[in-house]
Amino acid sequence: MSTIRWGLFLAGFLLTCSLGESSESHLEWKEIILQPSSNITLNCSGDCHIEWTYDEGGDVQPDGRFLHIYNATTKHNREYNCSCNKTEITSFYIFVP
Repeated sequence: MSTIRWGLFLAGFLLTCSLGESSESHLEWKEIILQPSSNITLNCSGDCHIEWTYDEGGDVQPDGRFLHIYNATTKHNREYNCSCNKTEITSFYIFVP
């Protein structure tokens, strides 16, 4: 029984440490399903310098706080990240069937 209590204590401690770190950086996750050949514009909000992280391609174009994806195909199935001063991150996962 003491092993279970120790495990619960350790799990609670690790969860508390993880939650403490989240106050320094914010992570938001959005999943989007697109129809083939459709277009979408992703928007990253915040009053700061916005940076996009993604695999470059001719159909993906950054424009400040916006990321335009044209003529969506299965090659666009991946994660796109934007960061605000490298502390707040929004992740978009695009899926095209």
